[in-house]
Order: sequence, then structure tokens, then C-alpha cells
Amino acid sequence: MKSEYYVQGSAATPYLLSLERTMDRLTISCSCKAGVNNTLCKHRLALLSGNFVGASAAPGSTLDGIRDLVNGSDIESLYQEFLVIDRELGELKARHGKTKKLLARTMRGS
Repeated sequence: MKSEYYVQGSAATPYLLSLERTMDRLTISCSCKAGVNNTLCKHRLALLSGNFVGASAAPGSTLDGIRDLVNGSDIESLYQEFLVIDRELGELKARHGKTKKLLARTMRGS
């Protein structure tokens, strides 16, 4: 099963995202620079998160169909793990910033 979507990014021409599912395996490609270079791009993450702002389905595809493609795929559990780690990373960055400021104040004797 294959579906295609257009997402308006920073370029004048919308990026093309292709999702193809065979059994449990889901591949998602994006025509943006990051996608073409095989790195994770914000457009693929946005579709996975259900953020369809600026997205439109190509003929024969529906935005509602994205969730059906993701559910039960090899990407589903990895994406959930990514979200947990991303949240934890945000919390650690906040703690790091607060501790760094406290350390600087303490070193100054304030």
C-alpha cells in the first residue's frame, strides 16, 4: 500500500512525502533536502505526529490513511520510543540550564 502527500515547507514548491507499507515494514520518504540526504526531517515527524498543517493528500490518498499505515508498523514503536526520549531530553536540558546558572551564581558568591 502506497500513499503520497504534499507538505508546504520553506521552498516554493511543496515537498512530496511517500509512505509505503509492505507487511509490517513502513518506509517514509520526503523530497526535502534532509529527506533526500536520508536524515530525519521535520516533515516526516509532523505527519507521524498527526500534524497535518500545510499538508494535502495526493490523488488516491487521504490524510486519515496515515494513521492506518503507521499502526502496527515497524515505525510505530520506534516513534513512540523517540517521543519518550525527546521529552526526557527536553527535561534534562532544562535541568542542565538551571544547574549551570546556579553553579555560576554560586561561583560568584551570590
